[in-house]
Amino acid sequence: MIPDDLARAFLTAHALLVLGIRLLFLRRMARRPSTAGADDARPDRLVPLGSVLALLGLIAWLALPSGTVPGAWMRLPQIFGLGTALLVGHVVLLVASQRALDASWSGDMRLRPDHALITHGIYARSRHPMYLGVLFWCAGTIAVGSHALLLAYLPLALGVIRRAPIEETLLEARHGDAWSAYATKTNRWWRTR
Repeated sequence: MIPDDLARAFLTAHALLVLGIRLLFLRRMARRPSTAGADDARPDRLVPLGSVLALLGLIAWLALPSGTVPGAWMRLPQIFGLGTALLVGHVVLLVASQRALDASWSGDMRLRPDHALITHGIYARSRHPMYLGVLFWCAGTIAVGSHALLLAYLPLALGVIRRAPIEETLLEARHGDAWSAYATKTNRWWRTR
């Protein structure tokens, strides 16, 4: 069995790394001139709600006294290893997505007037690598932590699964044939060849 302290240290390090990456990219975005006006805004409540629930679940789990964390129902080395690989994959996909999107990144489903269809980099293999990374993050956190509190990540996972086709509808309406050609050759989650 994997000890609680190792799982806590790994999940804390992952959370801090992701926070640092996000702050770095947000800082880079803040230095760019903003594009006035945005259209096609779509309200999305499940992903932000899922993010809050996931954060609260992680904080509650980390707040439990060491050695008293019940429910190590999956903390076998193999499951911990799989969770670790998923969390590393999340970081890789996050960085690759942010780099490819650059100024096109937005935290909400909004297309600016100058919005470009990104088809290079990691987006040549997946139409939603950042969302795929979030799915890795959710599954990896649950596997590493092996606690029912971390099931709070499930609404976030469901949110990105629901959000992907909605975003695709916006992109198809904006980019037409370019989107159709891209969607034909690139899978929603991952292209294997």
